[in-house]
Amino acid sequence: MIISDYKALRWLTKDLTSLYHVKNFQNLVSDQLLFLHNKPPIGHLNINEHFLFFNRTNKNLSKDGYFKDISPEQLMPKYKDQAFKRRMWAKGSIIQYEPLKFNHEYTCLEHVKNVKSYRGDTFVSINRDIVDINRQVKLLTEIRTLIYTNSIPRPNNIIKHVNNTEADTVIGQFTFNEMDIIRYSQLTLNPHRIHWDKIHAVQHELYDDIIVQGPFSTQILTLFAESYIGQPIHSLNYRNLNYIYPGTTVDICLRINDTDETYQFYMRDSQKPEKVYLFLQVGSP
Repeated sequence: MIISDYKALRWLTKDLTSLYHVKNFQNLVSDQLLFLHNKPPIGHLNINEHFLFFNRTNKNLSKDGYFKDISPEQLMPKYKDQAFKRRMWAKGSIIQYEPLKFNHEYTCLEHVKNVKSYRGDTFVSINRDIVDINRQVKLLTEIRTLIYTNSIPRPNNIIKHVNNTEADTVIGQFTFNEMDIIRYSQLTLNPHRIHWDKIHAVQHELYDDIIVQGPFSTQILTLFAESYIGQPIHSLNYRNLNYIYPGTTVDICLRINDTDETYQFYMRDSQKPEKVYLFLQVGSP
């Protein structure tokens, strides 16, 4: 069924925040993020840890295993005869107004913010508000944008977002292992087959292997950013620039913008520094 007005679509997901679920994620990565071992316990989620919660479980999925109801052909009549071959996370932004406390039930309210076409690709942006229903308070707002495309996967080595990388500081490294990628999909109830089904990823979407989830790489980069800054981050913007294969080791790089007092962090390939995977900008604490 094609929706005549996609902005009327609404999804509601309730979840109970759990310290143990966050620890399951930390156990997944703590062998590489040694600064997590000395991190003092807190009673709430840090920014981006909400990615581990509030994930929809509806069974109406496309052939690629992801949610059919946010595909362009479902949202707008002009796309009804067009089936896109691939979809990926393109970018997003998060503002945290209040921390989400552990062992509390919160509600995530989602709707399609907009659908835009650009150079043959289509971008679908989803607005997500996490609220405390009892207090009628909004705690966090997230905008996530997915790109739908028929292009063949190819690496992008021309990075306009990051220049003069030789002057930037490498603050750490991280390797994305195959089983960690698969286990992250399990932790986040992510059904998208490009993250766990190698046959589908290679034969149907023409990747060389499964690829890292956008939320996974963003969580890793944010953890490094918070560790460097030494204070919680309350707002951020990120942009995915390349897909990441299992076994890839990335450098975590820092650039401080003295003009507007923002921090800029990015992931680049440790073997091919011209290849940048993810760009993150956060405001000063």
